[in-house]
Amino acid sequence: MRGCAGFKGLETNTKQLNKINVDGVYNTVLPIIGNFKERKSGQIVVVASLSALYDFPRALSYSAGKSALLVYFRGLRQVLSAYDVKVNTIVPGFVETAFTAHTRARGGPVPFLLQSNAAIDIIYEGLQNNDGVIAFPLPLYLAVIILHSLPPQFQAYINNVVAPKVVSWQHLG
Repeated sequence: MRGCAGFKGLETNTKQLNKINVDGVYNTVLPIIGNFKERKSGQIVVVASLSALYDFPRALSYSAGKSALLVYFRGLRQVLSAYDVKVNTIVPGFVETAFTAHTRARGGPVPFLLQSNAAIDIIYEGLQNNDGVIAFPLPLYLAVIILHSLPPQFQAYINNVVAPKVVSWQHLG
């Protein structure tokens, strides 16, 4: 799904990613909310991404979808708290997986890579504390928040210096 050529490829890629990353989550979660409200208990846990907090040029479709989840479920947490329904959004950075191993093997960046056991511990503690947003690793979370707070001109400069330049639409998935 990452490869796409031209605007039509970008459109197709964006729609495919949103079917999985956004519609798939909504189609799973929304039907159960009524039951949770009626019994006045339950817990909804969804996974977004630190890319939801910053529009990384090489992952526009992915970042946009994860951002939609983060915003929606942060708001839903407020709505459902009146019914004692917990809503937690996990917002991970890079965790050691087959995907990150493949990314590293290709020379791709995986800053502040976290071992899966450490990620599990952070998620578990966050769920136990009923944290609304469980974001990690902390250094990358803070860096993304700082990037997001910068004026667009500075963001563009950093994107061009730190990240490779986007040379074609195929990188925008």
